[in-house]
Amino acid sequence: MSSVQLAFSSEGVRTLSSLGVGERGVVVDVCGRTRESAGRADRLLALGVTPGASVTMLQTFPGVVFLCDQTELVVERAVARTVLVRIDKASGAGRSIERANRSKAAVEETVRAQVSPEHMENHS
Repeated sequence: MSSVQLAFSSEGVRTLSSLGVGERGVVVDVCGRTRESAGRADRLLALGVTPGASVTMLQTFPGVVFLCDQTELVVERAVARTVLVRIDKASGAGRSIERANRSKAAVEETVRAQVSPEHMENHS
């Protein structure tokens, strides 16, 4: 099972999946506690998502798109939950963008629910 970790306090550490667009941080840990997540952790490590690597969130929906050092990567949300990141305090501006993205996602979900396949058949 894979788990690589930098020796830091846990203050300000969040999962990669919880970052908002524009937020930056440094990878602290790539967790692989189960057999399945250990494989994911190994693949992430091979792609350069290693402790000490800088990350910047580029997109949170539908997939998690982030920049890791100079490489743009796309992962599923479950995979992004296995990466622990220490937030760069200077990127706090990303929080307002994160709130806007959550609002946008809520609106998109509402529209999807209202425009169900049955609704489309009745208006075709």
